[in-house]
Amino acid sequence: MARKKATKKNTEKITAENTSKNTQKSTAKKSSGSTGRNSSKSSGRKRKYTPKVKPEPVELQQYWNLPDDAGEHADSHIEVAEKPEEAPAAVYVPEVPEKQAAVHVPEKPAAPAESGTKVIDINDYQPVIWVNNEDTSSSSAPADTTDSSMSAEPAAEEKRTFDEAAEPDGAEQIEIDLKAETAGSRRARFSARIAGAVFFGVLVLMLVMNTVTKDVLYSDQENRVFQQLPKFSVGNYLSGRFESQLDNYVSDQFAWRNAFIKIKSAADLTIGQIKANGVFKAKDSYLMEDITYPDESSVAADIKALKKFKKKYKGKKMYFMLVPNAANILADKLPAGVVTHDQNADMDKLFKAVKKMGYEPIDVRDDLAGASKKQQVYYRTDHHWTTDGAYVAYRKAAEIMKLKSETEYEAKVVKKDFVGTLYSKSGFTNGRKDAIKIYLPKGDKYLNSVIRYKDKKEKTTMYYDMDNLDIKDAYTVFGGTNQSLITISTPTKKNRHLLVVKDSYANCFIPFLTQDYRTITIVDPRYYYENIATVMKADEIDDVLFLYNANTFFDDNYMRMMLTNK
Repeated sequence: MARKKATKKNTEKITAENTSKNTQKSTAKKSSGSTGRNSSKSSGRKRKYTPKVKPEPVELQQYWNLPDDAGEHADSHIEVAEKPEEAPAAVYVPEVPEKQAAVHVPEKPAAPAESGTKVIDINDYQPVIWVNNEDTSSSSAPADTTDSSMSAEPAAEEKRTFDEAAEPDGAEQIEIDLKAETAGSRRARFSARIAGAVFFGVLVLMLVMNTVTKDVLYSDQENRVFQQLPKFSVGNYLSGRFESQLDNYVSDQFAWRNAFIKIKSAADLTIGQIKANGVFKAKDSYLMEDITYPDESSVAADIKALKKFKKKYKGKKMYFMLVPNAANILADKLPAGVVTHDQNADMDKLFKAVKKMGYEPIDVRDDLAGASKKQQVYYRTDHHWTTDGAYVAYRKAAEIMKLKSETEYEAKVVKKDFVGTLYSKSGFTNGRKDAIKIYLPKGDKYLNSVIRYKDKKEKTTMYYDMDNLDIKDAYTVFGGTNQSLITISTPTKKNRHLLVVKDSYANCFIPFLTQDYRTITIVDPRYYYENIATVMKADEIDDVLFLYNANTFFDDNYMRMMLTNK
């Protein structure tokens, strides 16, 4: 019984296996018949998938519709959806190449371990979507032909439209910027033309005013004689004197000069400066002129001219007095924190140089510094020294020059409300009015002199011009206004003749010399244009005295031109 049951089970198993084999063979025959080839010939080859119909070229965009169970069937194929009726208006899609790559799908993928090839799933294939470069957002969005995606496009376009209305695009912005730049350039050119026209008009106006305005001989504002139009000559032109004088003439005779000086001074005072137009507002109601920085080349040329002059007249006695400025002697009265140029160093070099040439230096710095503690040696509102200071210097010069006069003098105040050049030049009002003194000789031993003015062609017995005390520049009481050449004759016992080459500091100093020289010839190089050799010979000069304020000497080239006759 048991044997019959085992035989029956084996028979059923064999029958089932045979049935399965027959079914597989039948399926293979059908597959072979559908391809039109013998199955026995292709049983040992790898079969390729070749679509029967060549895919049509897609004009706009591919849409892949895959069945839900595409991954479960080995013979699945790709369906290409038809082009949508209307593509989104905002997206530009270029044409897709006509030739499409063939997709190889094996009939029955082998296991990776057995075949060594990668298993390709149809879900791994993604379509290549060509999009417009200006709209990168569509490349990342999934392809969807539903109504919701189509309905979102008009809203996006409407948003862009409002954005464009609120803010211009790149091209419009460039056009706007170009228009703005053009308008700005046009305004700049117009402003430049207006400024140029105004500047040209001012130049023309100044030229006309300088032409029609009469030249000023003397400036009450600056208390000095202005440069007049120089006369042209070949000698003056070749020597450079003509150009220098012409430059000074243009500067001095400038139209509205006083008005411009006042404006400059007012501007300096408004911002609280302690210095205006080269003048310091110092302590004790002093106004002090700043120390001049000498030009090294100019000083070297001056020293060379002095050396040449001394060599030419080596038998004459020559003296050199250089007077320091108030800012040097009264430096303790300068505003706190103000440091001026070291004038003493410049004076030391000059004294050393002239002494080496044969000049006798007359250094009055220590004498003035000592006297300043007892009396006023400089005016508070003027750049000159006072008569008291000049007399201190004369006592020093008398020792060096060996002057024998024993005349005694008495100081007399002739003006109490003197306001000088620094007051007018700076505009500072803190300067206190000064007193002007003249020194009158005591006794009857004093010899009167005759003074001749070459420019005015006048002569007088009074060195002091008392009428000038009523004008603004009351300092001209000493010998009058600056002259090119003055001769003083005194009937002294000694027949000695002195030449004084000077600036305005010598005006109140010279009267003390009259009792020791038969004649004194006074030359101001700023106004004297003739050959100095003529004076040396005609007046039989024995001694020569150079008397200059340090600032004037280091800033002046007239002396050099006079001595070299250039």
